[in-house]
Amino acid sequence: SGDLLRVTAQLVETAQGQIVWTQRFERPVAELAALQEELVLDVAATLDTNVYRLEMERALHKPSDLTAWECLARSMAANRLITPENMVLALTEARRAVEIAPDYGLAHAMLALTDGGLFYISAPDNPEDIARVRGHIDAALALDPANPAVLGNAAAACCYILQPERGLALAEMEALRAVSVAE
Repeated sequence: SGDLLRVTAQLVETAQGQIVWTQRFERPVAELAALQEELVLDVAATLDTNVYRLEMERALHKPSDLTAWECLARSMAANRLITPENMVLALTEARRAVEIAPDYGLAHAMLALTDGGLFYISAPDNPEDIARVRGHIDAALALDPANPAVLGNAAAACCYILQPERGLALAEMEALRAVSVAE
């Protein structure tokens, strides 16, 4: 507008279509370099804090019934201690989390991971077991496809049921998502 340059920048969270941040910048055209620097610094700072906040919210997403989240936490802890007893405990707690909150994607992903792990170490040739684990993977991805923990657990579960190509594709999705968030 005349000798005045106006720029409006917005940060939009695309999954929900919500505007997270809006900033209007206004400077004389002669100060274009200063405007550009101010714009880049403000956008970078806002992106950093807002992306971090959104990722934390997503990571801490809990079902409405916190008992399911507690079961999931126990399942994850038991899964890290790879013994037969802990694997069974991890599977039991993941099943319980899914029963309590069937719409909790991460619980389905953990169930896929633990069930797939037990399948892999016990009898990796039963088509019914493969179909069951694949069902858990599909449910997790349908419920929470943008969650890095869901993608990672689903990728590992795919490898356990001898579908490494699908696991690799999911791992690549997780990596690409992590790169786009970091940028």
